[in-house]
Amino acid sequence: MTDHLSHGEKLLDLNGVELCVETFGNPADPAILLIDGAAASMLWWETELCEQIARGDRFMIRYDNRDTGRSTSYPPGRPGYAYTDLAADALGVLDALGVERAHIVCRSMSGGIGLLLGVDHPGRVASLTFVSTSTGADGLPPSAPELASGIPADPDPADAGAVVDFVVASAKACSGGSPHFDETATRALVERDVARARDIAATLVNHYAMSFDGSARDFAAITAPTLVVHGDLDPVCPLPHGHALREAVPGARLLVLAGAGHDLPRPLWEVFVPALLQHTRVLPELFDYDAELRQHNELFRAAARIGARDRVLDIGCGAGQTTREAARAAVDGSVVGVDVSAPMLERARGLSAEQGLTNITFQQTDAQAHRFPPASFDLCISRFGTMFFADPVAAFTNIGRALRPGARLVLLVWQGRDRNEWATAIRESLTATPATPVGPDAFSLADPAATEEVLAAAGFTGISFTDVHVPVYYGPDSATALDAVLRLLKFGDLLAGLDPAAAEQARTRLRATLDAHTTGSGVLFDSRAWIVTAHRRP
Repeated sequence: MTDHLSHGEKLLDLNGVELCVETFGNPADPAILLIDGAAASMLWWETELCEQIARGDRFMIRYDNRDTGRSTSYPPGRPGYAYTDLAADALGVLDALGVERAHIVCRSMSGGIGLLLGVDHPGRVASLTFVSTSTGADGLPPSAPELASGIPADPDPADAGAVVDFVVASAKACSGGSPHFDETATRALVERDVARARDIAATLVNHYAMSFDGSARDFAAITAPTLVVHGDLDPVCPLPHGHALREAVPGARLLVLAGAGHDLPRPLWEVFVPALLQHTRVLPELFDYDAELRQHNELFRAAARIGARDRVLDIGCGAGQTTREAARAAVDGSVVGVDVSAPMLERARGLSAEQGLTNITFQQTDAQAHRFPPASFDLCISRFGTMFFADPVAAFTNIGRALRPGARLVLLVWQGRDRNEWATAIRESLTATPATPVGPDAFSLADPAATEEVLAAAGFTGISFTDVHVPVYYGPDSATALDAVLRLLKFGDLLAGLDPAAAEQARTRLRATLDAHTTGSGVLFDSRAWIVTAHRRP
């Protein structure tokens, strides 16, 4: 937990220009670089938001782009720079602060800067987060018609009051009618923004007049873990732009902010901040899911009944244990493992190479949207890898297209949270706050009736459920189990949100819980799951 917040604004000489930069938090923590959109200074990444993220042990960096805030300004209508120069500025800020690699968060117009950084400088990008932006691809819906009617005529730049009114009205229009739009707070921010701008006339026009050179990079070439954040009320880039961006970047995840427009309203920070902390978390070592699920895996392998010539698709393959086992069974067939986690797939490829498996490939992608070759697989398996789809019917329909008619589907999914001691006892030892999942969680397929309805709608038949009642394993002793549990994002992040004293008390309770579950066979927690089997409709 950091004791440091803002280190104050600094003017840095970079690339022949001055850029105003402010940092928050401990420079030893993972760095997050915030880049805002057209005509927006760093103030639009609110101080309170930066402080909140910094308290999650992140080193926050925000800065004024050229022609905004206190940074270098150019004559109105004649920007002396292009898009690639703004991308170079971002790298220059990192260089000046001694940051070799950062998590990049880019909003609106600066999504193109994130694209340039991700494709041209992948070694400098730990992860990407695109907020309220777009691929710009043909066929996406235009801005909402009411947007233009909500934005007034251009103001006289010499009239500060008129400029403030104009920017506030524009922000309100861009909120898309969000119930969270706070006009009073927005006006106070805009007044500060206008007062500190070097040349507000240039701010209002120059980003729209610059050359967008380099913006034609391919989003599919991004290799960094990517989170797409989009408001469902966005009138500038309607929600299909967010879906298109998620589909364009391999393995990207989409977080839809209900009630947000082309903005990040303060009431939704409680959703955005935890998602960003999870996305940017650096784990010292990957959690060993294979050890945790060793008894489940024996039952799952038996249910899969993989044949020697089977062509197998493994969804949510993680580090690839089930994929490798399938490859060893399908000696005259082939196996494709799919996951969204680059670190997990890196481990999977390494282990497969070490074991000399040549009939196996791995793809980093989202199975809900990936265009698999049609009717190419005889069997789809997934060990706890299908519970997190944003649209389960669409996901399983897409998976079904990849299966030949009559092909089998074999899933292992958790039963309800209240039937899984590992999910309740560990969390209760860390916090009294009940779990409030945002979107699909590990238990989204727990209800057999609902899951059967999803699979039937996706084109599957002969759906059946087999009860699995075996424990999960966290290590041979409580010390090992403590380390293992805290590698899990869902549990480790609970401690990250506490002050040091409260965190230590929570650790003590967790140790006691693990001690109470230590047996002659290791640290075990009760669990219940379903093996779900089905066939693609002929």
